[in-house]
Amino acid sequence: MATTGVKFEAAALRATERDINGATGETVLRNRRFSINLTPVIEVGQTVRFPATGPIVSSHRSPDTLNGFEIELVDKRFLWRRDKDLWGVLSEGCSLEFWTREILDRVPVGWIHWLYPNTTWGKAGWGRYVGVTSYGEPMKCDDIPDKAPIEIGGFWKTPTPPPVAL
Repeated sequence: MATTGVKFEAAALRATERDINGATGETVLRNRRFSINLTPVIEVGQTVRFPATGPIVSSHRSPDTLNGFEIELVDKRFLWRRDKDLWGVLSEGCSLEFWTREILDRVPVGWIHWLYPNTTWGKAGWGRYVGVTSYGEPMKCDDIPDKAPIEIGGFWKTPTPPPVAL
């Protein structure tokens, strides 16, 4: 099954080192515009027919399974300047958060906070990083409306703007 990604223009990014137990380490915050491409990684379900030979009496197809997301982080400024701090956190495996504007009738009305708690990254050339999400230790954020932990990835609307890098 072919999947198509979605491209976002994000206003801020936060990457936080996480070990296999979910403990956090160094955090890198960037407040500048960059592009993120999200593509779901889907395992296609299998079709089972009964009987295997002869006329088919019944068939069943197991559901497709979402195994995570492939994330491509693109920042044109990386073409001229290496960002060693960001790459240091991404290369160790981390949680990734980013914020996009919520726009209603062409007017910004709030923010959409995105969270992918377990990501593994690799460089894909100058200015491009590619990451894959996976199931792992769930993560909570203060501004999640129902305070439920996020396991593989999610987003929610919030009036709270992204944090500002010092």
